[in-house]
Amino acid sequence: MLSETPCLCDHFHLSLQSGCDDVLRRMRRGYSTADVLNAISSLRAYFPDCGITADLITGFPGESGEEFEKTLLFMKKAAFSDMHIFPYSQRPGTAAASLPGQIEKSVKTERARIASGLAGDMARDFKLSQIGKTAEVLFERKSNGTWVGHTGNYVEVAVKKGGAKNSMKKVRLMSLEDGKVMGIIE
Repeated sequence: MLSETPCLCDHFHLSLQSGCDDVLRRMRRGYSTADVLNAISSLRAYFPDCGITADLITGFPGESGEEFEKTLLFMKKAAFSDMHIFPYSQRPGTAAASLPGQIEKSVKTERARIASGLAGDMARDFKLSQIGKTAEVLFERKSNGTWVGHTGNYVEVAVKKGGAKNSMKKVRLMSLEDGKVMGIIE
């Protein structure tokens, strides 16, 4: 049904939280990693160039080193276009705050750093996969002499000339520089 919606951008954000089924169960999530991979597969079947982003929490109570490794392997399988990664923060009054196996802050932070590095590699790979394509870009702002905006699959694009705030233009995606895709308006 989504693929038949003409005004839908092909960027999808998943509230993943973990790439390990045991951790997902402790979080009381109603889905498994297999469910998430099936959803990703369906999205990519209907939206071949879609951007799929996700949220991830590292260091949830009881997360073992092996469970964290499972999350890293899952991230690689899913090949997200970008991720938001956070170390778990204990919130008083929540069920998770009283769970056994609270993780040291330094461990949570290190796991977030490792996962962020992998996520950064995947984001770079996704952006590189877009080079050579033409995409509609919604320009949002001018920054350092370039117009910056996003494609429908949420790739940040900059052009040196021809942009205008709140305008959409067809842009040929040319190269990756400092994390941004550089383009030329067609």
